Amino acid sequence: QKKTGRARHGSIRSPLWAGGGVTHGPKPRDYSQKVNKKVRRLALRSALSLKARDELLTIVQAFDLDKPSTKAMLAFFTAVNARKPLVVLPETNDCIQKSARNVPGARVINMSNINVYDLLNAGTLVLTPEVAEKLQEVYAQ
Repeated sequence: QKKTGRARHGSIRSPLWAGGGVTHGPKPRDYSQKVNKKVRRLALRSALSLKARDELLTIVQAFDLDKPSTKAMLAFFTAVNARKPLVVLPETNDCIQKSARNVPGARVINMSNINVYDLLNAGTLVLTPEVAEKLQEVYAQ
């Protein structure tokens, strides 16, 4: 480096250079936290109780569509007075999923994927009788 007449510097990617790196830039981190199983179950039970207490829980008998239709799904949500509905089904139903995906605020999930965030974020919880029975069986204790 001596006798070049230029300054002693290392990489051109140094943060001191224009177009160089970022000093202490962001690094990928895992922000997830462990929540105990009993605490998670209690939170879900509390969220379900909150929906029931506020009368934002609707149990529907028939939920069958022969073909995907957003218009039919929107008419159904209007009939049961569901705003920002969360529909919980016993298993995946592509017809209902496709019908509800273009309804603003509507969300369709399986019973196995139910979580506190979706419950609290939803306005009205729409269940089938078998889902309601299963949830009561699992979270009643």
